[in-house]
Amino acid sequence: MTPRFVRVYGGDHSPWVQAVLLGLHHRKIPHDVVTFPPLRVFLRSGVLMPLVSIDGGPWHHDSSRILEELGFSGKAQGDDRMLAGALSGGTNRTDSAWRFWHRWSLVRERRGPAPARMLRSALRSFTVLYFYLTLESLGRRFGHSSEDDIRRSWQRWEERLAKNQHPFLGGAEPNLVELQLFGGLQCHCSIPVPTIAVLQTDPSLPRVREWIASMQRRFEDYPHLYSGDCFEPSLPAPARAPLHEQVSFWLGSVATILAFPVTVPLWYFYMRHVRKSGKFGVPML
Repeated sequence: MTPRFVRVYGGDHSPWVQAVLLGLHHRKIPHDVVTFPPLRVFLRSGVLMPLVSIDGGPWHHDSSRILEELGFSGKAQGDDRMLAGALSGGTNRTDSAWRFWHRWSLVRERRGPAPARMLRSALRSFTVLYFYLTLESLGRRFGHSSEDDIRRSWQRWEERLAKNQHPFLGGAEPNLVELQLFGGLQCHCSIPVPTIAVLQTDPSLPRVREWIASMQRRFEDYPHLYSGDCFEPSLPAPARAPLHEQVSFWLGSVATILAFPVTVPLWYFYMRHVRKSGKFGVPML
């Protein structure tokens, strides 16, 4: 049965949040999204995202499970490994600390009165600190992906698309795995990384570019589309946060950084929480 209304927690710079939002948009299911959850949800789940509540039910996570509940299928064994390869360039998002924080400051709160949106914008700064420190630690531990690594990862998708006779891997419409892959592309484009240049210019990836164009035409009215600035057909970028929300975010960021004796241990605590959940560093968050 199609849900009547879905509440989503998560920032649209996350590939897995993007996958769920793409699925909701495609199914035309009424929903809203916030970048910081109710306090009781945050204390229990921390930075795990997306979290969804369907028709007022309990909050739960895992983008694959959520998309299956929305009626999507088509994920095969081995797809998670291919998705991880396609997203491996994401650690480059922290190459510029200023750009990372600035891009997050532009994310717009889309629900509630102005004071509530400003409060969530300020509180969001902790999740941004979490992702910044986590990506930095992953980059230092495993290194950044080279252009050759990125090319090889996406050539696997090129080969898969070459065997496909339809515009989408799911046939006439996108399936679960390509919503996650296209969500990953939105992540890469929200804070541009070297993967974008490889996808734009590499001569070995023509079908990937055709697939991106097909997905963009299908989601041309999707409000969280970051890839429209990078690929054809050219489409408008997501609406930016108004000035008062940006100011709230930066004030919250200053407070978060100045409170590092508290916020850094809190980051470590929630990183361990995510790791113990079995959802750390794999395309299921």
